[in-house]
Amino acid sequence: MVFLILSLAAASEPTSAVVDRVVVVVGERIITDSDIRLEAELNRKTPSPILALRLRAADTQQLLIERAVIRGLAGQINLYQPTDTELQQRLDDVRQSFGTPEQFQAFLDRHGLTEDALAARLLGQLIVERYVYRNVDLASQTAKEDEARYYDRYLKWIRRALSQTAIRVVPRQ
Repeated sequence: MVFLILSLAAASEPTSAVVDRVVVVVGERIITDSDIRLEAELNRKTPSPILALRLRAADTQQLLIERAVIRGLAGQINLYQPTDTELQQRLDDVRQSFGTPEQFQAFLDRHGLTEDALAARLLGQLIVERYVYRNVDLASQTAKEDEARYYDRYLKWIRRALSQTAIRVVPRQ
């Protein structure tokens, strides 16, 4: 009887499990392991139309850090806000990249997302793309830069922006 009571008491002890982990804090924005996994999958399925962001996609964590900084720079300025049609098109592109509705739903389930939550993430991506396009890409096109010079200019630009932002990498424990 004592063994049964001890067994029941031990079974009711709360246990902990890591559901997600904060990897980086950029200003007040948090980047988690699940953010990195989601972004990596999205980058494979629907790469950014912005060359600099596509080239940075190989290092998903760094890309997310840069996006957080750029998103902060863009703020709520209307110039960088995509239209509802642009957002719907990006969501449709992601949906279609999975082939079937079941595969798309499996993707959402795997990442614990609803379509609305995914749309909110895509909205952030679109704002960042518009910001980079207007502040880096247009100048590159005007100067008729080649890809290497364009990318070098982007790196100098983003490094300046990163240096003006508090970024804390959270050590793995």
